Parts: sequence; structure tokens; C-alpha cells
Amino acid sequence: MSASKPSAAMVDTDALVLGLSPAVATAALYGSMVHSMGILFENAISAQKLQTLSGELVVLEGILENLTATAVDVADDVEMLDPAAELAAILKSLHPKH
Repeated sequence: MSASKPSAAMVDTDALVLGLSPAVATAALYGSMVHSMGILFENAISAQKLQTLSGELVVLEGILENLTATAVDVADDVEMLDPAAELAAILKSLHPKH
């Protein structure tokens, strides 16, 4: 059997594949970098949302704590109010004993 020589079309195809391989590799690298950058931005946005939510929850907790303390203080003040005692104190201050 004689060794067959490759045809001109086959040689051109091999040269084309070898010639385009740097461009294909660069395109794959750029595609990978773009995908990684997209994931990076998704993670950054997710972290920002969590930080915003955490801040809002801290503010809400502070407001609720302030309102709760205020309601308790008002309830204590209402319980301590005694109109008869207040009237007696006013009358004593108006007519002090000599």
C-alpha cells in the first residue's frame, strides 16, 4: 500500500483550524470573564439588599422599643394620677400653715 498524500482541501482546513484557535481561545476567555463579572455583580447586589434590609430592621426595632417604653411610661403615669391627691396638694400650696 502506498502512503496517501493529504488533499489540498484537507490541508487548508487544518490550517484554518490552527489559524483560528487563538481567536477561539480568546473568545472563550472573554466569555468566561463576562460570566464571572455577572456573578460578581449579582453577589454585590444581593449583599447590598441584605445590608439595606438589616438597616431597616434595626431602625424598626429601635422605633418599636421606643414606642413600647413610651406606652409603659404612659401607663405608669396614668396609674400614678390621683385627682384627689393632686387637688389636696394644690390646696396645701395655696394655704400653707403658718
